[in-house]
Amino acid sequence: MRGSDCVYRLLPTVLLAALLTTCGLPLPVLKGEFLLLDGVGRAVTFPAPPQRIVSLAPSVTEVLYSLDAAELLVGVTEYSDYPPQALSKPRVGRYDQPSLEGIVALRPDLVVAAADSHSPALVKALEDLGIATFVIYPRSLRETLDTIGAIARITGREEAGHALVDGMERYLRQVKTAVAGKNRPRVLLCAMVRPLTVCGPRTIGGELIAAAGGENVVPDGQGRYPTWNLETLAEAAPEIILAVSHAGDDDPAAFFTPLMGQAGVVRGQVHVLAADWVHRPGPRLLLGLWEMARALHGIDLAIPETVQGNVK
Repeated sequence: MRGSDCVYRLLPTVLLAALLTTCGLPLPVLKGEFLLLDGVGRAVTFPAPPQRIVSLAPSVTEVLYSLDAAELLVGVTEYSDYPPQALSKPRVGRYDQPSLEGIVALRPDLVVAAADSHSPALVKALEDLGIATFVIYPRSLRETLDTIGAIARITGREEAGHALVDGMERYLRQVKTAVAGKNRPRVLLCAMVRPLTVCGPRTIGGELIAAAGGENVVPDGQGRYPTWNLETLAEAAPEIILAVSHAGDDDPAAFFTPLMGQAGVVRGQVHVLAADWVHRPGPRLLLGLWEMARALHGIDLAIPETVQGNVK
């Protein structure tokens, strides 16, 4: 077994069936089917790779295109906007409130949902209709790579999945090596500025800061995305502020401009990053890492060839 196979979190059918039976959950084992544990620990059975997938998460849509599996994608939600080709796919409603009727109308044999956006009631409703549902819940870089691997396994794109995951892991190592031994500036990553919501160390953005050679000024224990006031911002005294632009605020740096002249409030540099580069758990997280390494240390490492087509 290749080393990167571990990211698939795949248990052999017979072993998983035995484990579930031991727990009082007997599970039939059919020749040719396989099982995967999803992001919330549910065992999902796949008699064969799905042929009609509805993606309720923009990150899943990106991954399917990265794996050259776009032909399997029959529906997406409102914010599935990358790559541009995804805009032509049928929509099933908002990302946080998809239409059950719209999903059913597309006759999917698999729906991929996100635990942080889609309710257990929606998942149960889909299951009650006999529609297989796989729930993702990546809250770290490792879990992001695991999720990519799982989607590759589900769609029968294992080779493409290996190449993509290996390329992302290699780039992470390259950046960490390049910043090793350098001074680690104090960094604040803002998920949004109105209200001022910041990324703690136990977030994907927080892990990107560490990988890029920075010290997150948000202490562990405040929660993953605490809300700060100006006093807390002044006390943290970040040397570099990374502000995220998104549809609701395309100029977050403007929030800090009037604070620059106030002694003790903001003294650091402000850089703006695209939200998808730090919040959407997929291949373009490498763009976030690339931009952070440039902002923190002036390091400009080329994106690996295996993922270049997915992060432009």
